[in-house]
Amino acid sequence: MFKKTLLATLAMSLVLPLNSMAYYTVIKNATPQQIRDAIVQTAAQSGQPFTIESSTDYGITIVTNSTFGAGLFGEIPIAVEDKHAFTFTDAPNGVGVNCSIIETRSAATGANFTQPLPPIVEVQDLASIKEKFDGLYWFGFDLATKKEKGGYALTEVTPGMPMAQAGLEVGDIILKINGKKIPKNKATGQIDTIILGQNRLAQQVWNFEVLKKNGQKQTYSVSSQFYTPEEMKKIRDSLYQ
Repeated sequence: MFKKTLLATLAMSLVLPLNSMAYYTVIKNATPQQIRDAIVQTAAQSGQPFTIESSTDYGITIVTNSTFGAGLFGEIPIAVEDKHAFTFTDAPNGVGVNCSIIETRSAATGANFTQPLPPIVEVQDLASIKEKFDGLYWFGFDLATKKEKGGYALTEVTPGMPMAQAGLEVGDIILKINGKKIPKNKATGQIDTIILGQNRLAQQVWNFEVLKKNGQKQTYSVSSQFYTPEEMKKIRDSLYQ
């Protein structure tokens, strides 16, 4: 969650509009205390340095810190502080959770600026928590970070999940998604669900323009599928054991 946010920040500022509105979802199968604990646990598992700025019955604020090198050769260190503010409210069928993220970047030159991150980044924070209690939507794929033949090769296609069911295979090259070329985070070299705009809180239908391993171009329309927390745990255990 938090680690992905930091990795994707630069690219998101280029490919998505900024929006200061907090993203909202309802978590049905957890108490506020359980949600707070899950947020802290996920932050700890990310491996990023973090602090708890505040924690009450009504929410929690986590601050994460990282650095990256800017400039042609990465010679200018940039310190990044992301403030993840989660607010809890009563909802008819669970706990309403708002998430907003404010980022501050500071350069060694003294320059700094603060901006809200766009909703799709907030979605990733919320999805990582909601997955633990309610489940999420997933396509089931991962991409290479090195471009080839005008796109990025599939390095992982999870068996039984939508991408595999549609007939895509490891080694197929994704040229475009929904008619657009795939953006890449120039600061980190990462391509992830945030940059692609994947919303794991809701079902999505994506059109993939693909260069197959046999050299033929094909277009696939794939719908993300819902998975329960138990199903997601089994999937992740099988992938990362």
